[in-house]
Amino acid sequence: MLRGWVDTSAAASWWSAVAPGPPARPSQSLVLVRSAARRGTITGIWSWRGSVRSADFDGDVVTVHRVDGSAHRHRPIGDDWAIDLAAGATSAVVLGRGMAAESSDRSTTERGSDAPTARARALSLPFRTILGAAHYRRSEQSWEEAGKPTCVVSIERSGERLVVRVDVPRAERRFAPIEAENPFDNDPAAIHGDGVQLYVAAGEHASGWLLVPIPGSTEVARRRADGWSGTLPIEASWQPSADGYSLVASVALPTGGAEADVDVLVNEIAPGRSRRRGQLVLSGAHGEFVYLRADRHDRERLLRFALGDR
Repeated sequence: MLRGWVDTSAAASWWSAVAPGPPARPSQSLVLVRSAARRGTITGIWSWRGSVRSADFDGDVVTVHRVDGSAHRHRPIGDDWAIDLAAGATSAVVLGRGMAAESSDRSTTERGSDAPTARARALSLPFRTILGAAHYRRSEQSWEEAGKPTCVVSIERSGERLVVRVDVPRAERRFAPIEAENPFDNDPAAIHGDGVQLYVAAGEHASGWLLVPIPGSTEVARRRADGWSGTLPIEASWQPSADGYSLVASVALPTGGAEADVDVLVNEIAPGRSRRRGQLVLSGAHGEFVYLRADRHDRERLLRFALGDR
């Protein structure tokens, strides 16, 4: 059941119309909002499944009241968009504009620089976000055709360690042994099952790992990612969830640093496949394909986080 709410910052008029539908489908009705103001905003809330009860608009802040009694507060934060999932929440889902720095990132990559691309503003911790369509690096199937895979990535600081948690709600839990041989090409076989690629750069250290849960235990096997060091100490564990799994990695940080760069890639596979179907990329997929990437990753892609007080 589609429901919607619209608010305008200036006087507006509403128009209803009937337009041709998709091929072989009847005509479709629609509603248009028109404002003659020189500047302003039109804000809309749409619920395709009827899960929203009402919406409150207060300037740039939108509070969405759901039928289950919860309330989500949407608000701008710098160039990004934050969603507070509960009243008084100390952390938020942050939806970043992944394409904003693409041109500067590409020029740095083409010059062959090993230094991370400077960003205007580091993200704050704790951090939590949901990866979906904009983060899906595909193979043959699009994100929709692949069943809309998703996961939740949370990052926080705990003393001298950076803690990264990945919650995958739906997964085959097909974990390839970390040292298994790949009969098809030179890629590590373990990337072609479920698992996580984690990259952390802090100070002079830039470490990357392929992390694969070991079935029947809480342990996680790891392999140093191609082109990255393993100098930052890491501990990892995992546990199954109802239809997926959760993985937690804790990385020891060098002393004295104020920032760290992080990226998380989540590989996923489907029944009947011998190779991964795609992967969710924290820094954004940018329309890319997953083929022949193995576990290589550009340092310039990592997102920068302010570590805050120790």
